[in-house]
Amino acid sequence: MADSLPIKAERTSDPATGEAEHVGPVLEGELIDDSLPQPRRRKLRRGLARWRKRAPRAEPVTRARSVVLYRVRKAAQDVARLVWFVLRGNWRWLVKFWTWATYADLRADARRAPSPVTSKHDAPRRS
Repeated sequence: MADSLPIKAERTSDPATGEAEHVGPVLEGELIDDSLPQPRRRKLRRGLARWRKRAPRAEPVTRARSVVLYRVRKAAQDVARLVWFVLRGNWRWLVKFWTWATYADLRADARRAPSPVTSKHDAPRRS
């Protein structure tokens, strides 16, 4: 049963240099020749690596990075400014809510109302 497991085979393409070429799993009884598909070169990986090295120096990337860093530095100032605009825009409604929640209008009316009669001397005179 152990003989039926895939075996990885390596074939040397040039015995002088000793470079090994990976062919893939070889199953029992499978013949290997040059007609089998060979692994492709890693051009895509090299191209991506080259692009990754050049990309940080590209003008649009540099501009985008500088804009992002600027916005990060100004984030606290932006938040404070937004809070200020929200408060300024809603101040009237905040005052109305505060007046309603604390009964400030009722207390002001009570202060303006004439004081209740407590004795004969404090009562208003009739003419």
